[in-house]
Amino acid sequence: MMTDFGHAMVLSNFRHYALLDEHANRCDGLTGTPAYMSPEQAAGDYHKIGPWSDVYLLGATLFEMIAGVPPHRIQADNCGALTITALLENARSNKIAQTNTSNELLDIALKAMRTSPDDRYPSVKDFIEAVKRYVARLDNLSLTPSETVRQSGH
Repeated sequence: MMTDFGHAMVLSNFRHYALLDEHANRCDGLTGTPAYMSPEQAAGDYHKIGPWSDVYLLGATLFEMIAGVPPHRIQADNCGALTITALLENARSNKIAQTNTSNELLDIALKAMRTSPDDRYPSVKDFIEAVKRYVARLDNLSLTPSETVRQSGH
């Protein structure tokens, strides 16, 4: 399972788990990029992290592509310092940056980033299918009536 680009975690249901060195998968601390972490990842409870956390990370990446900012942000304090603690708290509480953008693709990202894993897409595949359906609708809208006729063979 991917917990962040650059970080991976092998879950116990991985079919070759027993072949791994017992230390290869041990997490002794919080890993990942706080600006994109799922609430369960930011809380550091690795027993609650699973494929639903990957869905969150993909949604967070899509969010930044649309909004131009990462989902978890903090403002600098009076000295201009950003604190990792504040950033992690935003991730833990799933405080998502405000954006002036509003569209169906952002809605897909926000569904993937819901606080409860049960409210997210059930799998990465389901998330990808939602994005594909969105893109297919855009492709259909972008065709002019004459292009539609040509493509249908009439």
